[in-house]
Amino acid sequence: MVEGNNTGEYVEQSQEAEEVMNDQEIFKQDSSVLMNDIEYEFSVRNPHDVGGNIVYDCKGKDSQGPWEGKRRYNEFHLLHETLSARFPGVPIPCIPPKKAFNNKDQVFIQDRTFYLQRFLRKVARLEFLIES
Repeated sequence: MVEGNNTGEYVEQSQEAEEVMNDQEIFKQDSSVLMNDIEYEFSVRNPHDVGGNIVYDCKGKDSQGPWEGKRRYNEFHLLHETLSARFPGVPIPCIPPKKAFNNKDQVFIQDRTFYLQRFLRKVARLEFLIES
């Protein structure tokens, strides 16, 4: 359909342009592009001190089934280094940097937990990394 506007120009309007999407529909559209369901099957939670080391409860699911275990930061660091060496040229997600002092501060631990979980979920987006 072609209509004139105030300046005398003609503007073509399609039926799609007239439809208005509500916020929930837009969010669903964006979410499906940004995230996939497998990401939510990986979590890093409950940081706690075991023998002077902070340990995180980790859970996930891959083609072999569900798994869970307790992991230290060093194990995430080793995983990151191993993936980077095994898949050169593939942009491996970052992990939070090591910190030698004040690494048991509650705010630091909560931030690190968040970023370790984000690392694991970003790795999960690349199925060939999870299955390797």
